[in-house]
Amino acid sequence: MNKINKTKRILLLLLAFVMSFAVIAPVTKAASPTERKTNKVVLHKLLMSESELSDWDPESITEEKYDGTQTIQELANNTGKDLKEIAGVYFAFQTEAGKWIDAEGKEVDSVDKALGGLTTATGLTLDTSKLPEGKYQIVEVTEKSTYVGENGETLTGQKAVPVMITLPMYNSDGLVEVAQVYPKNTEQKPQVDKDFKGLANAENPDATVSETRNYTIGESVPYEIQTIIPKDAKYATARWSDQMTEGLTFNNDVKVTLNGKDLTVKTDYTVTKSGNGFKLELTAEGLKKVNGQETAQTIQINYTATLNSATMVEVPESNDVIFNYGNNPDHGNAPIPTKPSNGEITATKTWAEGEAPEGVKVEFVLYNAQTGKEVARYTLQDGETSHKFTGLDNDTEYKVVETFNGYSAEYSTEGNGQIGVKNWKDNNPKPVNPEEPKVETFGKKFVKANDSNERLQGAQFVVQNKEDNKFLAPKTSEQTTQEQQALATAKTNLDEAIKGTDLAVIANAQEEYNKAFIAAKTSYVWVDTKEEALIITSNAQGQFEVTGLKEGEYQLVEIKAPEGYAKLQGPVAFSIAKGSYAQGDMAYVDGSGKTDAQKVINKKVTIPQTGGVGTLVFTIIGLVVMTGAGVVLVKNNKKDEIA
Repeated sequence: MNKINKTKRILLLLLAFVMSFAVIAPVTKAASPTERKTNKVVLHKLLMSESELSDWDPESITEEKYDGTQTIQELANNTGKDLKEIAGVYFAFQTEAGKWIDAEGKEVDSVDKALGGLTTATGLTLDTSKLPEGKYQIVEVTEKSTYVGENGETLTGQKAVPVMITLPMYNSDGLVEVAQVYPKNTEQKPQVDKDFKGLANAENPDATVSETRNYTIGESVPYEIQTIIPKDAKYATARWSDQMTEGLTFNNDVKVTLNGKDLTVKTDYTVTKSGNGFKLELTAEGLKKVNGQETAQTIQINYTATLNSATMVEVPESNDVIFNYGNNPDHGNAPIPTKPSNGEITATKTWAEGEAPEGVKVEFVLYNAQTGKEVARYTLQDGETSHKFTGLDNDTEYKVVETFNGYSAEYSTEGNGQIGVKNWKDNNPKPVNPEEPKVETFGKKFVKANDSNERLQGAQFVVQNKEDNKFLAPKTSEQTTQEQQALATAKTNLDEAIKGTDLAVIANAQEEYNKAFIAAKTSYVWVDTKEEALIITSNAQGQFEVTGLKEGEYQLVEIKAPEGYAKLQGPVAFSIAKGSYAQGDMAYVDGSGKTDAQKVINKKVTIPQTGGVGTLVFTIIGLVVMTGAGVVLVKNNKKDEIA
């Protein structure tokens, strides 16, 4: 009996347990579809300084400080950090394996179809209610991000990117329905400096002021561009665009190094001749070498240009470079120096998208391309697509500049004072445009005159330098003709080589063409003898000048005097320097009142006049000579008689 009662009590307890479980189970199951979901994920992009990001230790952020529910202010209070949230950073969902997915968790073939969007100043809210349970990563998409710092910085170092998240998300209190997520970045801007070889200093570009140097026509000018790419960079574009004024000829001899080691053309970078200059761009392989590095990367570009005969005395020749960079593809290039037509330059604006964005104001700024000084500026009004700058000097080169964040400017020119500016939306920073060094050439004006300041025509001189006593000479017409023929032949050979696939042949043909091109643009050489030298002749006003020389000491050697005047027995020294073209002791233009020319004096060859003191002297000397001759003659006759 007792055994039977004990058995019954056990069965009753088991039945009660089963019944109670049956009552609870349906409730738990019914709650699953609604409560076991993280319906929203809110991303807040935080911007930190490099030191703040380096010091950020996620292991020290306990659940008490961050459990997935804190607002940015609560997180700042809990961590003691000054947190800044930024807009314009694009995020999108991927599977744990890195496949893009849409809002329902289906794999898609592009980021444009994926669940994602741009952050605002208060974050980015994404609807995750339809995503299946599982692990995901939220990826920062730099090519779709629009963020640019106040000074052109791009996002570099990062933590908690990509964001790894498991849905649904739980903390110690249970399910988190709206998850607050905080990926972090620093921002940095590249540093760029351009100067003469050996002087570029990207770390401190203001340490040395870009100077103006002087050269003689035909000399080669060495340049250097130094660029520091910040660590953890994510560039999709790194391009240098260089444009020179017409007095410089690019020698096509670019050499590029990364942290002191040579980079390989076509593999790491490409160089394309563009206008009177070039474009140099890192390839995908080259970008790999500078992106995502633990330390800043230094790129150095060296090349030369030859000062040619188009240069004018004391008018600087400029060599302008801009650096287009950013996390997105880019179309920008350097402004192109252009001469006016009838004193006018017309700048015309177009947009790659077809129409101007609403609310965008375009300002054209006109600069003297040689001096870099601003000449004029104009803001296009609604409905305007071009502007004509007037009252310009036809012999001066100008450039139109127009840039603003988010758009790259592609410049073009067809001559005749026409400049095109096409804008592309790329969300990249404004290009970096370092101050460029300038080169110029000097000269000296002379007037041939006598002691009475009467101007003399027909004096002929050659110019000798005091450095090595060589004489200035022009290229002969035969040399010029030969060089033009050599240039044409080199161009034909290059065109034929390009049709083939032998890179060595193409490179050799290109080098020969470059040499021929430079030779054809140069007008002066230095020679050993006067017979080969350039002959300079004074005109009817006694005027002549020497131009195209660098600073130094020189001398004129007269090889023919004006008619009726004695040739100078020694050289005439003169100095070439800044300002020497307008300095002297006599007016170059008679009656101008200026003293802008050096006077070179010749004395007449004179014969004594009848009745003058000179005649008396010659008469006395003649009488003495004749008397002496008579005495000798008489003595000789007497001797003959005695004999």
